[in-house]
Parts: sequence; structure tokens; C-alpha cells
Amino acid sequence: MRNKLLVSLIVLVTISVLYGMSINVEYFTGKDNNGQVLLEWQTSVENDIKEFTIYRAPYGGTFTAIASIPAKGYASYYSYSDENLYKANGSGTVFTYKLMWTANNGSSDWYNSNGIKVSPRVSDIKRTWGSIKAMFR
Repeated sequence: MRNKLLVSLIVLVTISVLYGMSINVEYFTGKDNNGQVLLEWQTSVENDIKEFTIYRAPYGGTFTAIASIPAKGYASYYSYSDENLYKANGSGTVFTYKLMWTANNGSSDWYNSNGIKVSPRVSDIKRTWGSIKAMFR
């Protein structure tokens, strides 16, 4: 536990020196939530941060930005529900999500460059209905 705190402090100081900002993300998780993916993260330090951007990629695919969430400030909880999974091919698709933060000066960095993997169960009915709606837009 002590080593984990020391590593977090070193990372925080390094980011602060390199980017002129300071941030400490406590966790970034994702889980299936009735055919959607619920992403949650918590910060304990958040100085000079403008926003968070969520990226999604199907397994082995290219990452695409799907949402930008404005930063709230010190010690904040965030959540985002990815509701557009019905557009994905195959009901057993594994998605990888990444979280990027952007500072007020325009610099940015990833929270976990490997991302997190989530395998939601999207019903065939929802997928079909979503495809029908998309045809008439």
C-alpha cells in the first residue's frame, strides 16, 4: 500500500512538472449495464484539467473518441454510459475503452494506455431496431 502511494505521488509530480497540471485518477472501470457499458472514474487531484475524453475500439480495431466530459475539479466522481453499442457487429464483441485528459494549455495524456476491456451483451432486438432507425436518419 505504501509503495502504491509513493508511485502515485511520483507520477503526480512528474505530470505536474512536465505538463503544468496535476491529476491523480484513482480508478477507471467499465461494466455491462443491461446492454450498455457504464464507465466510471474518480480523481483525487485535478488541477488545471479542462476535460476528459473517452475512446472506444472493438477488439483489435481503431480507437474513436465517443465522448468529452468537462472536468469538475478536485476529488470528483465521473460516469458515462455508452448507449450506442447496438451499432457494433456481433453480440459477443469485446470493446476496449481508454481515458484521456486534456489540460487547459492543450496538452493531454492517457490514464491507462492499455485501456480496459468490456464485453457487453447487446440484445439482437436492440441491434435490429437501432439499424432500422439509422436507415431513416
